[in-house]
Amino acid sequence: MGLREYLTITGETQEAFAKKVGVSRVTINSYLNKGVMPYLKHCLIIEKLTKGQVTYKDFLENHLMFKTRLPFEKYSMVNLKISR
Repeated sequence: MGLREYLTITGETQEAFAKKVGVSRVTINSYLNKGVMPYLKHCLIIEKLTKGQVTYKDFLENHLMFKTRLPFEKYSMVNLKISR
């Protein structure tokens, strides 16, 4: 489940959730609308707050779809190229 779906289901605002995570509402909005990847620290906090309903994989999928406009299934973790 993505973060947007989680917030919709729970009725929690971006601002309230951001406070729990320790980031700004703008940062949460960037995760949702710009495909920004959270720091691993924040991914782990979000996973814990959502009781595993939103995971790092959900953010990775969202990030890749924003950057390439392709569905996540088109990727293999082995084939991903990491630019330096």
